[in-house]
Amino acid sequence: ETVQPDRTIIIYCDDHIQKTADGESYDVFENFEDITVRKIDGGGTSFNPPFHLVKREDIEPTVFIYFTDGYGYVKSTICNEVDYPVLWACSNGQEPEFAGEAFGEIIPVDLSHL
Repeated sequence: ETVQPDRTIIIYCDDHIQKTADGESYDVFENFEDITVRKIDGGGTSFNPPFHLVKREDIEPTVFIYFTDGYGYVKSTICNEVDYPVLWACSNGQEPEFAGEAFGEIIPVDLSHL
């Protein structure tokens, strides 16, 4: 509500990109008031697929917010390629592991009230 983005893209991922309800690789919301988020349970986490998708689709994020429990790793190639702001919204007090130089800002998120 504070930022009121022009467009929001939501990518669902565990160890690979999870298709949206429409079978797409991501959901696009043109109005921040229309954003809906689905809960998807998966297996292990690889942080890499969403960054690959952003590059492949030529998406230029103003900011990339990665909501995660923090259990997973980022390949060194991703660490070296990302050139946009990243916020790691981490629950459980866990921080991502970086195979290369760490990037982005880690922000603790308390989900206990949900």
